[in-house]
Amino acid sequence: MYLRQLTDEERNDALEFYDEYIADAGLETRTAIEERLGTPRQLSHKILADYSIKANNESIKEGHPASPHSSWRVFWWVLVAIITFPITFGLGMPYLHYCWQQGESHSV
Repeated sequence: MYLRQLTDEERNDALEFYDEYIADAGLETRTAIEERLGTPRQLSHKILADYSIKANNESIKEGHPASPHSSWRVFWWVLVAIITFPITFGLGMPYLHYCWQQGESHSV
C-alpha cells in the first residue's frame, strides 16, 4: 500500500531485503520490529526516499542530469520522511509503552 510508487521488482527487492534483515536481527514481534525500523509508514518513507536518491544517482552516472522534477521529488520524500518521523514515532511510543505494560501485567 505505501510502496505503490515503486515498480513490482523494486517493491519485491525492498520487501525481500527487510524480510532478511528482520530474520537476521532476530526480530520476532511487531514491537521489536517497530522499535528497530519504525512503523510500516515510517519505513516506507525511508524506502521511497532511498529509491528516489538511487534513481537520481543512476541518472547522473548515465550522463543525464537530474531533472528539476526528480530533484524536487527526492527533496519532498526526504522532507516528508524527516518531518513525519517525530510525529509517528511520538504517536507510536505511547502505544508501545501500553503494549509493554500489558505484557508485564500478564507475567506477574
